[in-house]
Amino acid sequence: MPLSGREVVLARIWPVAGTWRVRIAHLFVHTVPLAFFSLACIIAAVCGPGHASDFFTGRWPSLTGPTATRFWVALGLSGALLAAGAYFALRYWPWMPPTHWPRLAFAQRRTQGLRSRRGQRRIVSGLEIGSAIGLGVGMAVMLAFGWTPGIAAGAVVAALFGWFMEAKVGLDRTLSGNFNPTFFWVLDTLWAAIFAGLGALLFPLLLDYSWTTGLAFGGCFGFVLGFGFFLVPWLRYITAMTLARNKLPWRLAAFLDWARKAGLMTISGVGFQFRHQELQEWIVRKGPPSASV
Repeated sequence: MPLSGREVVLARIWPVAGTWRVRIAHLFVHTVPLAFFSLACIIAAVCGPGHASDFFTGRWPSLTGPTATRFWVALGLSGALLAAGAYFALRYWPWMPPTHWPRLAFAQRRTQGLRSRRGQRRIVSGLEIGSAIGLGVGMAVMLAFGWTPGIAAGAVVAALFGWFMEAKVGLDRTLSGNFNPTFFWVLDTLWAAIFAGLGALLFPLLLDYSWTTGLAFGGCFGFVLGFGFFLVPWLRYITAMTLARNKLPWRLAAFLDWARKAGLMTISGVGFQFRHQELQEWIVRKGPPSASV
């Protein structure tokens, strides 16, 4: 870790694990869930929701008329999702809200309250994380295997991820993503509203489905997509921390916040600074411990 700089900023520390190493691992993290969701969309378009067995045993209907249109739309959506996932995984800097967006960026206005993980803040964050991931998994399973497996899978995943991510890495997500936890809800809901409108408009025109089906699917899809888009900086960060687990604490934000409480670090925007320059210089001079220690 380059300790000669003035600040430790979580969203910019990922190159310590190797730039291409992290980006390739990040690509894998993006590709697996997107490929699963894309396959589920194609199954639903060709054989109908919940008919994965027909799809994999070759009992396809004739690809003509509305079925052909649904197939090509699902294929196009799948290609767009995979291309976007690859782009954001492989680009050098993941997208983050610019600091000149006063209503979106909090980089210049970070306070200790944002680092507090108590009570309502944790509940709001956990509900947003759990609902988005559970909704994404539930939609994919429902499209491939039907409503009952989809609801069951979504509920289990929502409960597990809502608790685990907030309890274990909620602080890291907040500081690496450059957003106030409550504001994630605003962004996810905005994306849900936009895609709900698009779904209600396009599903009757292109797919021969009712506008209410398009409204529901578009709203759920937009909520999950918005969550995923604004999760990209955290995914890059947590991928790097996993690869560099022998060099840095995996929950680096919690470690740095402990150092702040102990009087070793101070807060500067979204970054942490050494309170005493002598300590920083001593760590730089000392370097990592040798293998014989």
